Amino acid sequence: MNSVTNLGLAPLTAKAGLTTFFLVTTYDLYGNLEKVSHNSTMIDILASYVNHNSYLSPIGVPDLSNWDYVYGKDIKGLSIDNGDGTYASQYTIYRAGTYALSIKVNYVDL
Repeated sequence: MNSVTNLGLAPLTAKAGLTTFFLVTTYDLYGNLEKVSHNSTMIDILASYVNHNSYLSPIGVPDLSNWDYVYGKDIKGLSIDNGDGTYASQYTIYRAGTYALSIKVNYVDL
């Protein structure tokens, strides 16, 4: 199975605190749109924290010192099967910074 998203090319940007929505579309081995869902299809979305060096406080107030304990560093996204070979997907970054976004369908990177 082949898959694509409607996110566009890297680098991507997202605003901290706002949910980013996107669609994962699956295709068969011949490039035809999958018109039905398969129970065995797994969508894995992970935004892995890299750093926040470029994102200092705009008002000069010290940042939350234990933000990674409160929010976690790596953010897991989620997908909902639309029943037609597409998956409504989303993730929310809670702290401004640089993250590496990984999207996998059945353990294969998109």
